[in-house]
Amino acid sequence: MVLAVLFSAAYYFFGENLLYIFTDKENVIQAALPFIFWMILLPILGTPSYIWDGIYVGLTASKAMRNSMILSLIIYLGSYFILKNRMNQIDALWLSLLIFLFVRGVIQWAIFKKKGLQIA
Repeated sequence: MVLAVLFSAAYYFFGENLLYIFTDKENVIQAALPFIFWMILLPILGTPSYIWDGIYVGLTASKAMRNSMILSLIIYLGSYFILKNRMNQIDALWLSLLIFLFVRGVIQWAIFKKKGLQIA
């Protein structure tokens, strides 16, 4: 999580400069700038789900991982269909992705808390 915070800080302080690493096209950079905000949030909200993925893979807990993915997908789709009419569709996709990642981490944590090492 320390690395996630560092990456988020890097996006916050150097986001525009990082875009210049990938392209020198000013129109592409200007089109990407509004989405730096989402990139700032992504590491912090997404990292727990990736950490839990590693734990679940190591425990060979594929059924629990599958179940958490299915439930997270349902929540992702529901959130997108609710948000797409209330905000810009691209922002709705970003927010739904962040909700998906966050919820997946919470679900994986809850399953592990309930079943412990017996999830495999």
